[in-house]
Amino acid sequence: MSSDCFLPEVYTELKRNGLRPGIDVRIIGCSNEREYFRDLSPEPATIDIRAEEIAVRAVQQLWWRRQHPEGERFAVILEPRLVRPGEA
Repeated sequence: MSSDCFLPEVYTELKRNGLRPGIDVRIIGCSNEREYFRDLSPEPATIDIRAEEIAVRAVQQLWWRRQHPEGERFAVILEPRLVRPGEA
C-alpha cells in the first residue's frame, strides 16, 4: 500500500538513521495527499494521479453510456503529474 500518510514516519526513520530527507535521500510522495506532509521539511514532491478528475470523467462516461447503451466504447486516459514543493 502506497500513501503519503507514511511520509512523516519515513522522515522520522531517515533522520533516526542519520539521513537527511531532501539532501541525502530524495523523497517523492505518491498520492498528492498534501495534508500529510505539510509540516515536513523540506517538503517533498508528490505524484498527482488526478483522482478527482478521474472521478468526474467516470461519472460523465457512465451517464453517456446510460443514454447510449449500444454506443461505441472509448477510453479516457489522464496522465499523472509531478507536483514539486510549493506548487498547488
